[in-house]
Amino acid sequence: MRKILSLAVLVAGLAVGGIAYAQSSSSSGTVGTNVGESMNQPMIVTADNGNVHMQPNATSKILTTVPHGHQVTMVGTTNGGAWAHVTVDGLDGYMDLLQLNKAP
Repeated sequence: MRKILSLAVLVAGLAVGGIAYAQSSSSSGTVGTNVGESMNQPMIVTADNGNVHMQPNATSKILTTVPHGHQVTMVGTTNGGAWAHVTVDGLDGYMDLLQLNKAP
């Protein structure tokens, strides 16, 4: 009986530890790419040249540069609304939301 009880305590401890590990490992401190609300909002590039990045951060690879006045489609936001998930000329990427305004 004592062995069964010890085994049950061990199993319960491993189960709780596994849950705690799964929760802590999901917050690795990296920039997330989860997109917020889904939308298809036309946006105009207001920067001289808007950079479309592979990931929603300034240090990620630049996929293309979009000229001032060019229209992109914002399909969502990420990183607390600081970055726009966009499509432009068939390319999917991320732009700093400060480089964009709503299309008229």
